[in-house]
Amino acid sequence: SECPDASGDDAVCQPGVCNGLGACMTRPSSPCGVPTCVGDTSRRVAGSCGGDGRCVPGPVGSCGGFACREGQCLRRCSLDADCGPGVRCLGGACEVPRELGASCVTDRACASGHCADGVCCDRACNGTCEACSAARRGEGTDGVCGVVRRGLDPDNECPAGGDGFCQPGVCDGAGACQINTGTICATPRCQDAQTA
Repeated sequence: SECPDASGDDAVCQPGVCNGLGACMTRPSSPCGVPTCVGDTSRRVAGSCGGDGRCVPGPVGSCGGFACREGQCLRRCSLDADCGPGVRCLGGACEVPRELGASCVTDRACASGHCADGVCCDRACNGTCEACSAARRGEGTDGVCGVVRRGLDPDNECPAGGDGFCQPGVCDGAGACQINTGTICATPRCQDAQTA
């Protein structure tokens, strides 16, 4: 045979037959090869035949955070293993964990592992009169847990009592419910003919 048979991916480009014009047939620009995974999160698309009868590998592209399996980028995830390194599976999508102050719904969405008051927080922030968003604290920065400003109670943690004087139902600005000790909390009234 004057036209050698090529092997592997080149076989498509150089089939080993004459082209009828006095030369061996080549198939430039014909698709060749198959898509392959390059690393965990990249994919090389199928190649195309070059003018020399060889298969030219296709370009490599990212899978956008998803893992590559058997030459295909996954499009949904059910486990973190379906995503690339450092990326988490959240609701079927591969996402990079969010930084402090970013909006969140679950702890898994945050790099810190803590979602509190709708933002990624530096800690669990579940103590009395604590909050992680500036709006709920009344000051500060989103993502840093701190005490709620005096006079506020965004989570209704402080019950009112003593006619509202002893326990006004707000935080004290130091991480506890405000208690007004020594405050007159009731008006004098008669009881059994004596002044109480």
